[in-house]
Amino acid sequence: MTIDFIAGFVLVAFGVGIGIVFGRFVFNGGDSSNLKQQLTDLKKEQQDYQSKVNEHFIRTTELIESLNNNYKDIQVHLLQGAEQLVSPDYRLDESGTTDTQPAESKPSLEHPKDWAPKEVDQEGTLSEGYGLKTTDLQQEKP
Repeated sequence: MTIDFIAGFVLVAFGVGIGIVFGRFVFNGGDSSNLKQQLTDLKKEQQDYQSKVNEHFIRTTELIESLNNNYKDIQVHLLQGAEQLVSPDYRLDESGTTDTQPAESKPSLEHPKDWAPKEVDQEGTLSEGYGLKTTDLQQEKP
């Protein structure tokens, strides 16, 4: 039994040794250079992508600045045209309104009312009992 045990142990050790040598040769030797090449390619691709993103945002910034400048030019053009073409009677004053309306006919600047006017003894529209008759209220109370 001891010889069988020793022989089995030697065979297992020999198999493990061959497996280690084979594994290093197959997985480390050929695959390592391929993985390094893939890593290098991916890094270059990532740098190219970042460069394209930066160029895109630089171009976008330039276009927005151009748009803002064009907007300012259009605004100046319209103001100059208004000064030249609109008669002084119809020009807006500094508050943005014309002075052609008399003071009495100008609308009041009161806030709009979002409630209906009611009498003193009436309940408001947000009341729990609004719209219910007294008989309905009596039936609800147990």
